[in-house]
Amino acid sequence: MAKKRIQHEIKIIIILAILSVVFFGLTFGIKAIQSHQNDETQALIDKATMAKGPKIVEVTDDNGSFTLSKTDGAWSCDVDPELPISTLKITMMRTILKYFEPVRVITDAGDRWAQFGLDHPHRVMTLTSEDEKNTYLIGNYNPVLDEYYMALEGEDAVFMMSRADMNDFDLDILGYVSDPEITGLEAKDLASIKVETKDENYMVEVSGSTYTVNTGIETFVANQYAAPNILTTFSSSAYLCVEHKAGAEELAQYGLDDPEYKVTFTDTEGKTYLMQASAAEDGRYYARENESGVIYRIEERTYTSLVERVKTETLRG
Repeated sequence: MAKKRIQHEIKIIIILAILSVVFFGLTFGIKAIQSHQNDETQALIDKATMAKGPKIVEVTDDNGSFTLSKTDGAWSCDVDPELPISTLKITMMRTILKYFEPVRVITDAGDRWAQFGLDHPHRVMTLTSEDEKNTYLIGNYNPVLDEYYMALEGEDAVFMMSRADMNDFDLDILGYVSDPEITGLEAKDLASIKVETKDENYMVEVSGSTYTVNTGIETFVANQYAAPNILTTFSSSAYLCVEHKAGAEELAQYGLDDPEYKVTFTDTEGKTYLMQASAAEDGRYYARENESGVIYRIEERTYTSLVERVKTETLRG
């Protein structure tokens, strides 16, 4: 009886030992597979990362193609050499690629390319630096996950990207346009302000903290805060570029063929900033600087502030 009990216990020990070996073997195998997958994922992320800032950005989307090139520290666009390109926006895009952090990576996804909208990406971007060149394919947006699908040309992996990152990366030609130069002008650098509206025309001469208004009929000293507020209306506004090469038809569309408000700021070095603003038939508000072909949409509160601040009654304080 004792002998049978001992044999039974030995069998149990052997079975437990075998199960332990199998368990630890599986655990080790799973960890090895996970380690391999992690290494593979990191290798894919490393390929998509760009250590240096681009010198050339080539973009193809539904509206055509354009190329941004950096020369002597300044960026220009091949389809519109006069277009002001934002260095800040390119720097933000470069930061995303330098510290490339997708939410997750789907490996071996080449057979599901259409599922992610990558068989016909809505935008293809090729960035070239001194010794790196990557082409990124931008596919569908997933509203449930609030993420975009993106891939590196030549690879089967799909990167799931946050909407915040893609807002700074997935840009059309209008997305690269700089805000008007007026956003960099400060009140302390003002020499004069000329205002032309449907109802009033006057000039404000600046001398230190004194703002003298000449309407052609009378001259008076304006409130020291009211006149600078006209500049603040434009310099602190949010701008959204809607057109980069406006002609007569587009100017009429945005109400800028005969603008309701024309304000010319001159700084102490003699540089002028002509801002034109109007309400359009679509119920929105638009502006342009120095009669260029670049049209911006401005917020309603910007426009309503302008309407009030340019009144001579407001300047009297």
